[in-house]
Amino acid sequence: MGGLVLLFLLLSLFYVGFGLVVIAGLCVREKRGPGYQGPVSVAVVARDEEKSLPLLLERLSQLEPSSAIHEFILVDDGSSDRTGELMEAFARRESKARVMRLDGKPASLPGKKWGITRVMETASADFVFFTDADCLPPATWITEGRAYLDEATGIAIGAVFSDHGSWFTQLESTSGALFTFALAPFRQAPYCSGGNMAVSVDAFQTVKGYEGTPAMASGDDMFLLQKIQKSFMIKPMYSKATAVLTHRLYSPSEYTEKNKRKYGKNVFLRPWQTAAFLAGVLYLALIPVMALLGGVFPAVWAVLGVKALVEWTAFTIGAVRMGRREDIPFFPLFALVYPVKVILFSFWGAWKGYRWKSERTIH
Repeated sequence: MGGLVLLFLLLSLFYVGFGLVVIAGLCVREKRGPGYQGPVSVAVVARDEEKSLPLLLERLSQLEPSSAIHEFILVDDGSSDRTGELMEAFARRESKARVMRLDGKPASLPGKKWGITRVMETASADFVFFTDADCLPPATWITEGRAYLDEATGIAIGAVFSDHGSWFTQLESTSGALFTFALAPFRQAPYCSGGNMAVSVDAFQTVKGYEGTPAMASGDDMFLLQKIQKSFMIKPMYSKATAVLTHRLYSPSEYTEKNKRKYGKNVFLRPWQTAAFLAGVLYLALIPVMALLGGVFPAVWAVLGVKALVEWTAFTIGAVRMGRREDIPFFPLFALVYPVKVILFSFWGAWKGYRWKSERTIH
């Protein structure tokens, strides 16, 4: 039994230390100048999104200032509904818009990877702001987002929140964004959201896009991030004025697939990140055992208390920077439930595979 306690204490020490690293990352404040002043491209890659697309297209036309947008690139990735037709109609109304219809997708670039590659190959601006068909960027998205861009930037990453989500969903978005924001200054950001990112064309070309990444229908944002941050800086967009909303309502089966796609990629992170995840699984399994031994080893409760305090402090610092103070009081309850969800869907997603929209090729 003493061996289990020692293992628990060592893992606790690791996670407290890691929490302090997260706090340090969240406290990094780079000097922000005027940022990139040139026009940017705005891109959407979509498949079978006729229900979501009209709201997004309306929002795109409201982005400010219009002079900051060089072009809209709308990519129809082999839709079987009216997605392409809606894009063409927008292009007739908006002179800066152009539509690409994809065919002949390479087997090595499933999911959105081929669409993103085509966007980056044809974009006329230095940076491309990407969002998804079910997202609603704020009018200030480009204005505020450009302030994070410069010649050293490979990708600027932002947060995505549900416009009708529960408190748990909101905290899931906040904590996920803060985790990757905190590791970005060390070029160790594990993932980002394809619904809110600005990618440097030069960085994409320098790392040769998705060349050498796993051929799976998901992970277009994560794998690109991991390649680019080896050579370029990743800039977290903390400003609330850059946060994007998603309005999609998921059925139970869609929610399951979404989380399998999202968390199943944990086994494809960098080796140390995957090792940390697996150590977390072991740690979570040890917690109830240690709780039962709390009367015998009182130090167990002190260790758990210190770990919880460090995590809540890190979340509080990040939430304040993101303008999400309303999430702070709910974090302790969230911290009890969230790890279980992550572990469940991580193993389920890695074991059963996941699919992107209507593609049927698993992995």
